[in-house]
Amino acid sequence: MLPSFENPLWKDALTGLPNRQAFHQLLEQLLQQRQSLALLLIDFDNFKWINESRGYGFGDQLLRQIARELERLASLRASVCRLGGDEFALILTDLSQVDGLLNFAAQLKSDLDSSLVVDGVWLDLKCKVGIASYPGDATTPDAMFNNAFAALQVAQNSDGTPVVQYQPQMQAQTLEYRPDYNELKLALKNHEFFLVYQPKFSFPSMQLQGLEALLRWRHPLRGIVSPLVFIPVAEQTGLIAAIGDWVLKAAIAQMESWQREDGVDISVAVNVSPLQLKDDGFVARIKALLNLSGIAGKFLQLELTESSLIEDPRRAHAIIAELRSAGVQIALDDFGTGYSSLAALQTYQLDYLKMDKSFVQKIQTRQGRSVSHAIIQLGHALEMQVIAEGVENAEQEAALRALACDQVQGFLYSHPLPADQCLALMKQPGLQVLQAAEELSVTGN
Repeated sequence: MLPSFENPLWKDALTGLPNRQAFHQLLEQLLQQRQSLALLLIDFDNFKWINESRGYGFGDQLLRQIARELERLASLRASVCRLGGDEFALILTDLSQVDGLLNFAAQLKSDLDSSLVVDGVWLDLKCKVGIASYPGDATTPDAMFNNAFAALQVAQNSDGTPVVQYQPQMQAQTLEYRPDYNELKLALKNHEFFLVYQPKFSFPSMQLQGLEALLRWRHPLRGIVSPLVFIPVAEQTGLIAAIGDWVLKAAIAQMESWQREDGVDISVAVNVSPLQLKDDGFVARIKALLNLSGIAGKFLQLELTESSLIEDPRRAHAIIAELRSAGVQIALDDFGTGYSSLAALQTYQLDYLKMDKSFVQKIQTRQGRSVSHAIIQLGHALEMQVIAEGVENAEQEAALRALACDQVQGFLYSHPLPADQCLALMKQPGLQVLQAAEELSVTGN
């Protein structure tokens, strides 16, 4: 059964199209049917400039116009989704109806470029298209999306080739990109970073328990740059502290907006780098941000790595104690992937233990299940709730449920979402969230 796009949980609030969450579920389920299909990712030049120069209300009208035009041009041949911002996706399910993917995409681009009129104003807003096909270019949903995105990045970086179909060398070219200090510093100054949020659900009710804030970078030329590319550079150059502070401010500001404008309280987790912990003013800044926003400390969860705690246990202990005195919750992130000192863990007062996805991926093996069981038991023995990351299929979920894991997050339930889609999710009754999760489990996703 394909997702019901009538459910607000699966709808983009602005355009009414299936949203990013629905897109990923639809793509995954169509691939399970083993039918040939193509994915087209579409992005627009100059949208940010139009949005800022003419106002966000005009920009919203433009996005709705783009959505309607894409639906008209795709007709019955493709499913149209909005992924966020000015990013759209088309899933073409019947390749026999088109005369070559590149021809179809080029005609789609030409028609779209010439049809965008808002309030009587014709807009010179050119689109770029990245294409990947199944089974020729990819055989899994993640590979399909990543390959189409790699092709889109090539199109964005090209002056004369706005429509690009994936080639194997493109992934290598994308990963070879390495930003420098000045690029990252400029990105921070120019507000190119933004946050998405991945939901976390609790066993056994599958109630929404909180969100994890995840950093993204919208490069003016390269499009969305993976955190795997820029976070290591930020850490090596020391900019991770400034970027981490920005993430904290942005996440708390979003929590304040949800609370003040929408009447919704939700716990948000933020990753903290070791460099931030070394700053003597770190705890004071967090307290100041919470006081200024009016957000209670209990709604902020800080995720610390094992390495940052082991490096200076005495200092880490003092920082954790001060944060917890302000009501802030503390999670131990990526547990088991680095050096673990069980003696040191006994000295900290921690609220959550996050089991790394590498363990979840092996939980269906005898050895993997035993290790996951031991991690969950350890967390409970230390009076922590255990959160499993990277849950991607019903078998993993069933094993974690049987092992009494407390919370789960991963693509099985939701990809990271923009703030507006999180709000729609938060306003759903718990039963509907549970029904969505059950539907995914039945279909084997």
